[in-house]
Amino acid sequence: MGFPNIKAYYHSAILTNVIRWYMVPSWLHTIFPTSPDLCWRCHTTKGTMLHMWWTCERVNSLWKVTATLIKKVTDLQITHDPKTILLRSLPDNTPKPIQKIIYLMLSTVSILIARKWKTTELPSPREIENVMTSTEEYELLMWNQAKIGKISPHTATMWRNYLKQANTEPT
Repeated sequence: MGFPNIKAYYHSAILTNVIRWYMVPSWLHTIFPTSPDLCWRCHTTKGTMLHMWWTCERVNSLWKVTATLIKKVTDLQITHDPKTILLRSLPDNTPKPIQKIIYLMLSTVSILIARKWKTTELPSPREIENVMTSTEEYELLMWNQAKIGKISPHTATMWRNYLKQANTEPT
């Protein structure tokens, strides 16, 4: 079976590595029977890979917050499903600068989830913004120095405009 989208193929390869690296409670329970098989975050459901990255209510809420953030930054409403969020499978007609910032945002959240693996914590929106800003600054520096960064000045402008707007809104 071939992949309809080459990007989905690469993202599934990335997820395969994640699956091998980040052991979930259900797998750990199989290896170590005394280890509980419940999700570390909700403590109510068996901690399968799909649950830990998608169906856990706490994680799914984080992905909804991320989709809202993407809408604010890009004016593009992404589909809230595992294919779009976890595999980064966006519509083919999505402009490249918007694809790049969405990929960066989704990857940032995935990395932050992985950083808090085996804990009840999840990244806060502020953590996401801080890591996105640091990454955007680094990528823009690489672009300006050698034209090799993933974020072009146009893509960085979308993020900076969002930050300016977010800082001027009343809380």
